[in-house]
Amino acid sequence: MRLLWIVFVGAALSACSETRLTCGEGTREQGGRCVLGEPTRTCGAGTHEEDGACVADAPDLECGAGTHVAGNECVPDAILRCGEGTREERGACVPGAPAFECGPGTHAEDGACVPDADALVCGEGTRAEDGACVPDAELVCGEGTRAEGGQCVPRVRCGEGTREDGGACVPGFARIECGPGTHEEGGVCVPDAPEVECGPGTHLDEGACVLDAPALDCGEGTHPDGDRCVPDVRCGPGTVARLDECVSAEEQWVHLPVPDGVGVTISQGFRSNFSHQDESEFAVDFDLAEGSPVTAARGGTVLRIKEDSNQGCPERDCAADGNFVEIDHGDGTIAQYFHLQQDGALVEPGDVVCAGDRIALSGNTGFTTGPHLHLAIYDPFRFSLPIRFFELAEISDGVPFAGRVMVSQNTPAECAGDARWSACPADAYLSMGVSLSAPPPCTRVVAGVQYPVEGRVLSGTDRVRIGVYSDVDDGWIARCEDTAPDGTFRSTVAFENNQSFGFMMIAAARQDECRTFQGWQRSPRIVVEQP
Repeated sequence: MRLLWIVFVGAALSACSETRLTCGEGTREQGGRCVLGEPTRTCGAGTHEEDGACVADAPDLECGAGTHVAGNECVPDAILRCGEGTREERGACVPGAPAFECGPGTHAEDGACVPDADALVCGEGTRAEDGACVPDAELVCGEGTRAEGGQCVPRVRCGEGTREDGGACVPGFARIECGPGTHEEGGVCVPDAPEVECGPGTHLDEGACVLDAPALDCGEGTHPDGDRCVPDVRCGPGTVARLDECVSAEEQWVHLPVPDGVGVTISQGFRSNFSHQDESEFAVDFDLAEGSPVTAARGGTVLRIKEDSNQGCPERDCAADGNFVEIDHGDGTIAQYFHLQQDGALVEPGDVVCAGDRIALSGNTGFTTGPHLHLAIYDPFRFSLPIRFFELAEISDGVPFAGRVMVSQNTPAECAGDARWSACPADAYLSMGVSLSAPPPCTRVVAGVQYPVEGRVLSGTDRVRIGVYSDVDDGWIARCEDTAPDGTFRSTVAFENNQSFGFMMIAAARQDECRTFQGWQRSPRIVVEQP
C-alpha cells in the first residue's frame, strides 16, 4: 500500500509539469509563474524574434559584379557624386569634404584628381608646364596672325588713333617695329634719311642742304627777326609791347587758372558791389576748395609771393593777411593770384612759368567769406585790367560772368626760359608831361644799379624831374636835369641798398625850381632786389 502511494504522487507531479501557464498581456512566464515583463520568445531554426513575433530569417544576399550589400539590398559600387561641402560614406552623402583616392601618377587638387607634374612624359618638341604638354619653341605665325597660348590667332587690325593690346583695339598709337635702315613715322615704317654733310655756307634743312641766310644789317630803329628787319617797338598811349608789336593794354586774353579739363564756376566777376570795385574793378573770383591746384593763366616771371598767413575773415581789415603769387608777364602787366592757403606757393621769385604750370594751392586767407581764388591783372599803377578767357570766346566774347560751369583748356605749353621783368610803358608818365622812348624797369630792379631812362619833356620848360621813393627813408629822393632844345633827355635812375620796394616818378619840371606842375596820386610799385 505504501509503495503504490509513491507511484501515484510521482504520476501526479508528472501530469502537473506538463501543464503550460498562459500569462496575460504585459506578463511573462518565469519559474512556473507569471511575472511582469514581455514574454521571451524562443523561435525555431531559420526564424528570429522581431517585434514580438517569430519571422523567417532573410536569405543571405549574393550581389552581382559592380554591386554590394547595403542593408538588405544590393546597390551599385559607383561612388556617389555628392554636392559641395559633402562626401560619400556607406552609399550616402554626409557633410564633409570628399576623400579622393587618386590613381598612380595623379593627386588630389581642389576636389579633383590631376596629373602629377613630374609624371607627364611629353613628346619631342614639347615640355611639361602646369600639368600639360606645351610646345618648346615660340610659334612662328604667318602674315595676319600672332602667337597666343601656344597657337596662332588672327591679328587685330586697329583703326586710326588706336592700337592692338591683348587682342583688342584700345586708344593710342600702334606699336610698330621697323627693320634696319627704317624708322616709324606717322604709323608706318619709312627709310632712314641718309646722313647729309652740308658744305660751307649751307646747312641741313628737312633733309636737304640749303644756303645760309646772309647776316642781316638792320638800320637804326629796326632789328633782325628771322630773315627780315622789323621796327623796334615803341608803343604809344594805351598800348604795350608784346612779341614785337603793340597791343591794347586793356583786354587781357588768358586761360582759366585751373588745370586742363577741370570744371570751375565764377562766383564774382567785374564791377561787383561786394568787393570788386575801384582798383579791383576787373578782378574775377572762382569757387575753389582749399588745397585745389592753381595754374598760371599766362606765362611770365614770378615777381613776389606771400605764403606765411593762416588768417582769413569777412572784414576788410583782414586783406593784408591774404597769401598770393604775382607773375610779371614782361609787358607791363602783372597777374595776382590771391587767398592762397598757408605754404601754398609752389614757385619762388625769379622762376619762369608757362601757361598751364601749377603755381599754387587755393585757400581762404585775407578778406574772404569762404574758400576761393581771386585773379586780377594789373597795370604798372596797380589798376586792374579787363580779363577775357579763351574758354568763353564763343560764348561771351571772352567776358567772364558768374553762374556758369566752365571747363579749363589750360594745357601746359612751352615758353621762354629766361626771366624778363617789365619796363614801364611809353605812356606811363604821359599825364606828367613826359613821353618815354627808353623806359626804365617798372616791376623789379637791383639795388644800386644805374638804369638808363630816355624820353621827351612835352611842357617846353626844358627840365625833367626824376625821383624815387625809399621805404628806408620813408620819403622821395629827387633831382632835376636840363633837356636838349627839342625836350629830349638821357639819364639814369637807381634805388638804394636795403630797400625792399620803392616808387618812381618822372615828370616835367618848372623852369626856375625842381618842382612838378601837379602832384600825383600813385606811381608804379617796384620790388627792389639786393645785390
